[in-house]
Amino acid sequence: MRSELIKIRALPTPRWLLFSMGIFLILGIAASVIWGVGEDGIVIDLAIGFPAIVCSLLFGTWVFGLEFGQNTLRRVVAARPSRIALIGNKVAAMALTLTAATVVVLLLGILLFGLAGMGHERSFDLDDVTRAGLSIIVANLIYGITAMSLTMLTRSMAGGVTVSLVMFFVVNFGLVFVPVVGDYTLGVVMIDVTDSIRGIDGGETTNPLGISLLVLCGWLALFFAAGAYRTVRQEVR
Repeated sequence: MRSELIKIRALPTPRWLLFSMGIFLILGIAASVIWGVGEDGIVIDLAIGFPAIVCSLLFGTWVFGLEFGQNTLRRVVAARPSRIALIGNKVAAMALTLTAATVVVLLLGILLFGLAGMGHERSFDLDDVTRAGLSIIVANLIYGITAMSLTMLTRSMAGGVTVSLVMFFVVNFGLVFVPVVGDYTLGVVMIDVTDSIRGIDGGETTNPLGISLLVLCGWLALFFAAGAYRTVRQEVR
């Protein structure tokens, strides 16, 4: 995993993604100065949660898409023949980096937004922002793992990004309106889990939490297994 972490630290794409999150942090500070942190600390979602969705998808795609885009997979496999170990190292490095980066950005956001919004009536509730932060971390990991899995499956960085965006923002949205089936899409069960963490509507969700967790894990396992299988079995170009 060390080599994967070195790539993440040394190459420009993760830096640009972190830089983009910094831009949204600045916008969040400006918004907090003007309007305050908002009801239920909504500035956390607007300035961190939503942009983190895109960054997580792009980062998850990049972790494996880098090898396809630069045609370096042959050299990587030559140096470390076990493709299963390679996949494990990449997903571990991706999850560790996403979690650490999200925690740092959240802590900075809570501190800076809170200070910037001190002149307004509303302030952060510690329990609310903690729950919001945990839900953002979980969502980022789901987006990252899904994007990485679909990138392995398509064997293309562009394909991984495209399929991930279509999956989350087109297919999920369309299937929501299909009776019964719509309750078990990846997007719906993910919202069930994150809403339960936040305690939204008293924890009431479309499905029982246990069912949502089971279906969510099933979706992630399906995508990951399909991507890993193709990566292990496909000839390296």
